[in-house]
Amino acid sequence: MQSVVLSPADPVGINKRLGQPNEQLPRQYCLPGYPEIFVISNIIENGRALGRTSNGFGWHSDMIYGPIATALTALYIVEACKEGGANIFANLYAAYEALPEQERRALEGRHRAQL
Repeated sequence: MQSVVLSPADPVGINKRLGQPNEQLPRQYCLPGYPEIFVISNIIENGRALGRTSNGFGWHSDMIYGPIATALTALYIVEACKEGGANIFANLYAAYEALPEQERRALEGRHRAQL
């Protein structure tokens, strides 16, 4: 299988077709010139991490700190580790639909900030 290498502008352009990409925080881990691209890496060069090294440990939802939750997350892997590194994506619509009717009623009309 042949690898395809994208320029940083490629995923940003693809994401812009789906909506307005969010600028990422903290900014020190963004790819220079691309605030929409957050770098996750365990590589250290010259005593400095190439990206945020602690991301992805434990279950989390991306961009939950903003007033509106993100609609989607795109992940582009440049170099993958030989072991581990698995990603699991959850469909929260399906999770909500699987709740008992009483629990769905209790959540009706509420927003994340109210929970």
